[in-house]
Amino acid sequence: MRTTAQCLALLALAAAAAAAPGPVSTGVERVINNAIKSRVFPGAVVAYGTAASGIVGMGSFGNYTYGVRDAPATPGRNPPMTTSTRFDLASLSKVVGATSAAAQFYQRGELALEEPVASPRLLGPGYAAQGKGSITVVELLTHSAGYPPDPVPGYWSPEFGCPATSEEHPPQVLTCADKVLASVLNQTLENPPNHVYVYSDLSMITMHLILGKLALDLGYVRSADTLPECQQRWGAMGDGLHFTCAYEAYVRTHVFGPLDMGLTGFRPADAAATAPTWNDPTYRHEWVEGVVSDENSYANGGISGHAGVYSAVEDMARLASWYLNPPDSSTVFVNKTTVATFSAVHNATQSSRALGWDTNAPNNDYHGCMGFSEHTITHLGYTGTEICIDLERGHFSVILDARVYPDKTANMEQIHTVRQAYNQEVVEALAGAA
Repeated sequence: MRTTAQCLALLALAAAAAAAPGPVSTGVERVINNAIKSRVFPGAVVAYGTAASGIVGMGSFGNYTYGVRDAPATPGRNPPMTTSTRFDLASLSKVVGATSAAAQFYQRGELALEEPVASPRLLGPGYAAQGKGSITVVELLTHSAGYPPDPVPGYWSPEFGCPATSEEHPPQVLTCADKVLASVLNQTLENPPNHVYVYSDLSMITMHLILGKLALDLGYVRSADTLPECQQRWGAMGDGLHFTCAYEAYVRTHVFGPLDMGLTGFRPADAAATAPTWNDPTYRHEWVEGVVSDENSYANGGISGHAGVYSAVEDMARLASWYLNPPDSSTVFVNKTTVATFSAVHNATQSSRALGWDTNAPNNDYHGCMGFSEHTITHLGYTGTEICIDLERGHFSVILDARVYPDKTANMEQIHTVRQAYNQEVVEALAGAA
């Protein structure tokens, strides 16, 4: 049974969703439209608001593409962006999915931050290979485990040898999940554990395997709760498949479901409702839409702790609103104490990172959340996405876009400028609305 505080928190989320948000400010509109004219992205959807009012301003701008071609799920059409358009969150998956799940296991006393990853409860002694025996959960969450930035060779590369990679258009299937687990167990380090900050997708790939194992071992997920492909392969594959499938089922049923984030999840069913990302000439040999753009996540069946989640702007606003209004106690999602733990800068001598989240601390050189206080938790996504949650002022902002369209290497500097300008206008708009 839910407590009064939990019910009030859910009612606050529902009220925020039910209230009709106003249009965005003229300053926000100008920034986004100028970005579209400059071809930083073909379209974007934004929302911003406060702890007290929920979404204050929300708007959708532009279209899926710059013309009527190259959106394979909508041939011959160029749909306008809407507030229901789902975007590839890229690395926002690290906080929306993996960090949210880790915080829940921590809150229930089922995951200790200082627990070694090689403990029998987690990935077991096999993980200790290659000098990884001392790595703890907190080092994964703060990107200080000693990993290189990415797996080498990449899971998508012919050298790695995923079964589907040999095909001209490799399907997004889970046939490589066991090989990915074996690779993580045998992964070498670039630095000694807890020595230096190096942002690494491997940290959250390892986390999703841990979280999937815990979800199974503790009875939060059964094979029947997993995706149909998982159920079909369940008896024929090993722990890599089981942990990956259980991770997806856990975040779907214990994070996105309870928060009523109905447009959020891995492997979206309706590709036509998703914004296209890039033209992939080297791996998939086609335009990418409706499946994860990140190659390593795709090779793992589209499910990973580092990338793969799709979401829409109101769902992201729901998540932000909860972080701004956490109850003292909750079995629904994270409580006030857990938010405080996961939002605090862990080691300022290494980085601006909290647990899973980055922050707007002074040593964050990027400062995408321009104008927000230093007590802001944030994360970027390679595709162009960003979320900022100011815990001091009670403000949040979300921008969803595909700056990677049509070339994933384009607009790296330009999207930084747009993020900063957008958030500065959000700060001014919320100050004027106060």
